[in-house]
Amino acid sequence: HSLLKDKDINVANNYKQQDYFAFYEKEKNPRFRLGMYARAGKKGRDYIYPVNLPGISVLVLPCYWLSQFFKGSLLTFILKASLSLWASLLGVQIFLLVRDIWKREGTALLVWFLYSFSVPVLFYATHLYSEIPIALFSVYVFRKVRSEQSLKPFHYFFCGFLLALFCWFGLKYNLLFGPLLCVAVYFLLTTHKARLKVIYLLVFPVLSLTLF
Repeated sequence: HSLLKDKDINVANNYKQQDYFAFYEKEKNPRFRLGMYARAGKKGRDYIYPVNLPGISVLVLPCYWLSQFFKGSLLTFILKASLSLWASLLGVQIFLLVRDIWKREGTALLVWFLYSFSVPVLFYATHLYSEIPIALFSVYVFRKVRSEQSLKPFHYFFCGFLLALFCWFGLKYNLLFGPLLCVAVYFLLTTHKARLKVIYLLVFPVLSLTLF
């Protein structure tokens, strides 16, 4: 909400103005008070920042903007559906990866079914968790670099861009970023004979880490 209305991540004024009623219905919850999931910055109480990094908020921002034109259950549906979209896309990537590995659509379909209708994904899918998008990015990058199909410069840049997003969703994802980047470079050099084209993959990660 702060990104949309204020163009910043300082949420001090948003808590004071009770902007959370842009999501929760005040008529049904007149005494509702949202606990502050944030901490003060160096400049005092007028500068309060979320404890989470902004990646997931930026990802949800377009659908949050759209939801503000509606109220009640429709508003909630738009946001929940937008979140479940990422889980659905992850299911597609898992299906394609398994099919590429075993060359069996039946096996791929079974794995997709187990993924889609079991925990934790079934319960994570409609909530604001960053694990789902990061898993989607990871599976896509791994599937692309291990593929025997020739890759265009766009694929190098796009895979690098997805890897560059990891640190903005949470520092814990650096545990995935490093190994996955090494695996990507290995496959590009061995399977795709990329040579200097590997630099295309590295442009966005280097820029992202520098900005971070």
